[in-house]
Amino acid sequence: MQKSLFYVITFFVLISCSSNKSKFTEGDGLAAFNADSLKKYIAVLASDDFMGRMPFTEGETKTVAYLQEQFKQMGLEPGNGDSYIQEVPMANILATAAPSMQVKSAKGTFNLKAFDDYIIWTDKI
Repeated sequence: MQKSLFYVITFFVLISCSSNKSKFTEGDGLAAFNADSLKKYIAVLASDDFMGRMPFTEGETKTVAYLQEQFKQMGLEPGNGDSYIQEVPMANILATAAPSMQVKSAKGTFNLKAFDDYIIWTDKI
């Protein structure tokens, strides 16, 4: 009895899988992406309006807003609840150094400007 029930269920599963017609058209999915559309998006994101897209800047805020709007226009559903973005904690490491450093040697003395001429690195936190 169990063996025949298994065959009946398997038969119906196979029939249901094979009878589904694809609801996607040629214009959906990967076919919607091409070199011209990719160039358009890259040109927009690389423009001066996005100020380099650096984290913690207005450029990042503009970039995220632009991408969310593009996702909505494409008809994509949010992938994180009702949001297109996922919060990712970022670390901002700021090195501190004296504004200048005076170097003395047998040949003389010279001054170095912090961050232009030198930076001090430590692996101790």
